[in-house]
Amino acid sequence: MVAQEFFIICLRHFCIGINGGSAPPTQSAIHTLVHSKDSLSQIVINSSVRPDGQPSLGEAQSKHLNVDSYSPLIDELESILKTIPVESPPGSQDIYGMDIGLA
Repeated sequence: MVAQEFFIICLRHFCIGINGGSAPPTQSAIHTLVHSKDSLSQIVINSSVRPDGQPSLGEAQSKHLNVDSYSPLIDELESILKTIPVESPPGSQDIYGMDIGLA
């Protein structure tokens, strides 16, 4: 059964990464997955990527997926995400060693 509501953010950090120093990390990609009570039949995926050599992220691209088509995969993702370790406080460590944050 698909969760009532979820919001997932996946970040890819550029250059200095999560633990790179006093400056905040600069994202080279932000991907969000949203399943809200307002639209239970769809999952909205937004992706914004920083092209190589560019100073900022590109315009976000959106995709809408029918929940019924992906229900087993969503249930599997939910069970996996509940078991993976997270940093405390969020965004403070690169616990995966890949300059990737998951919120």
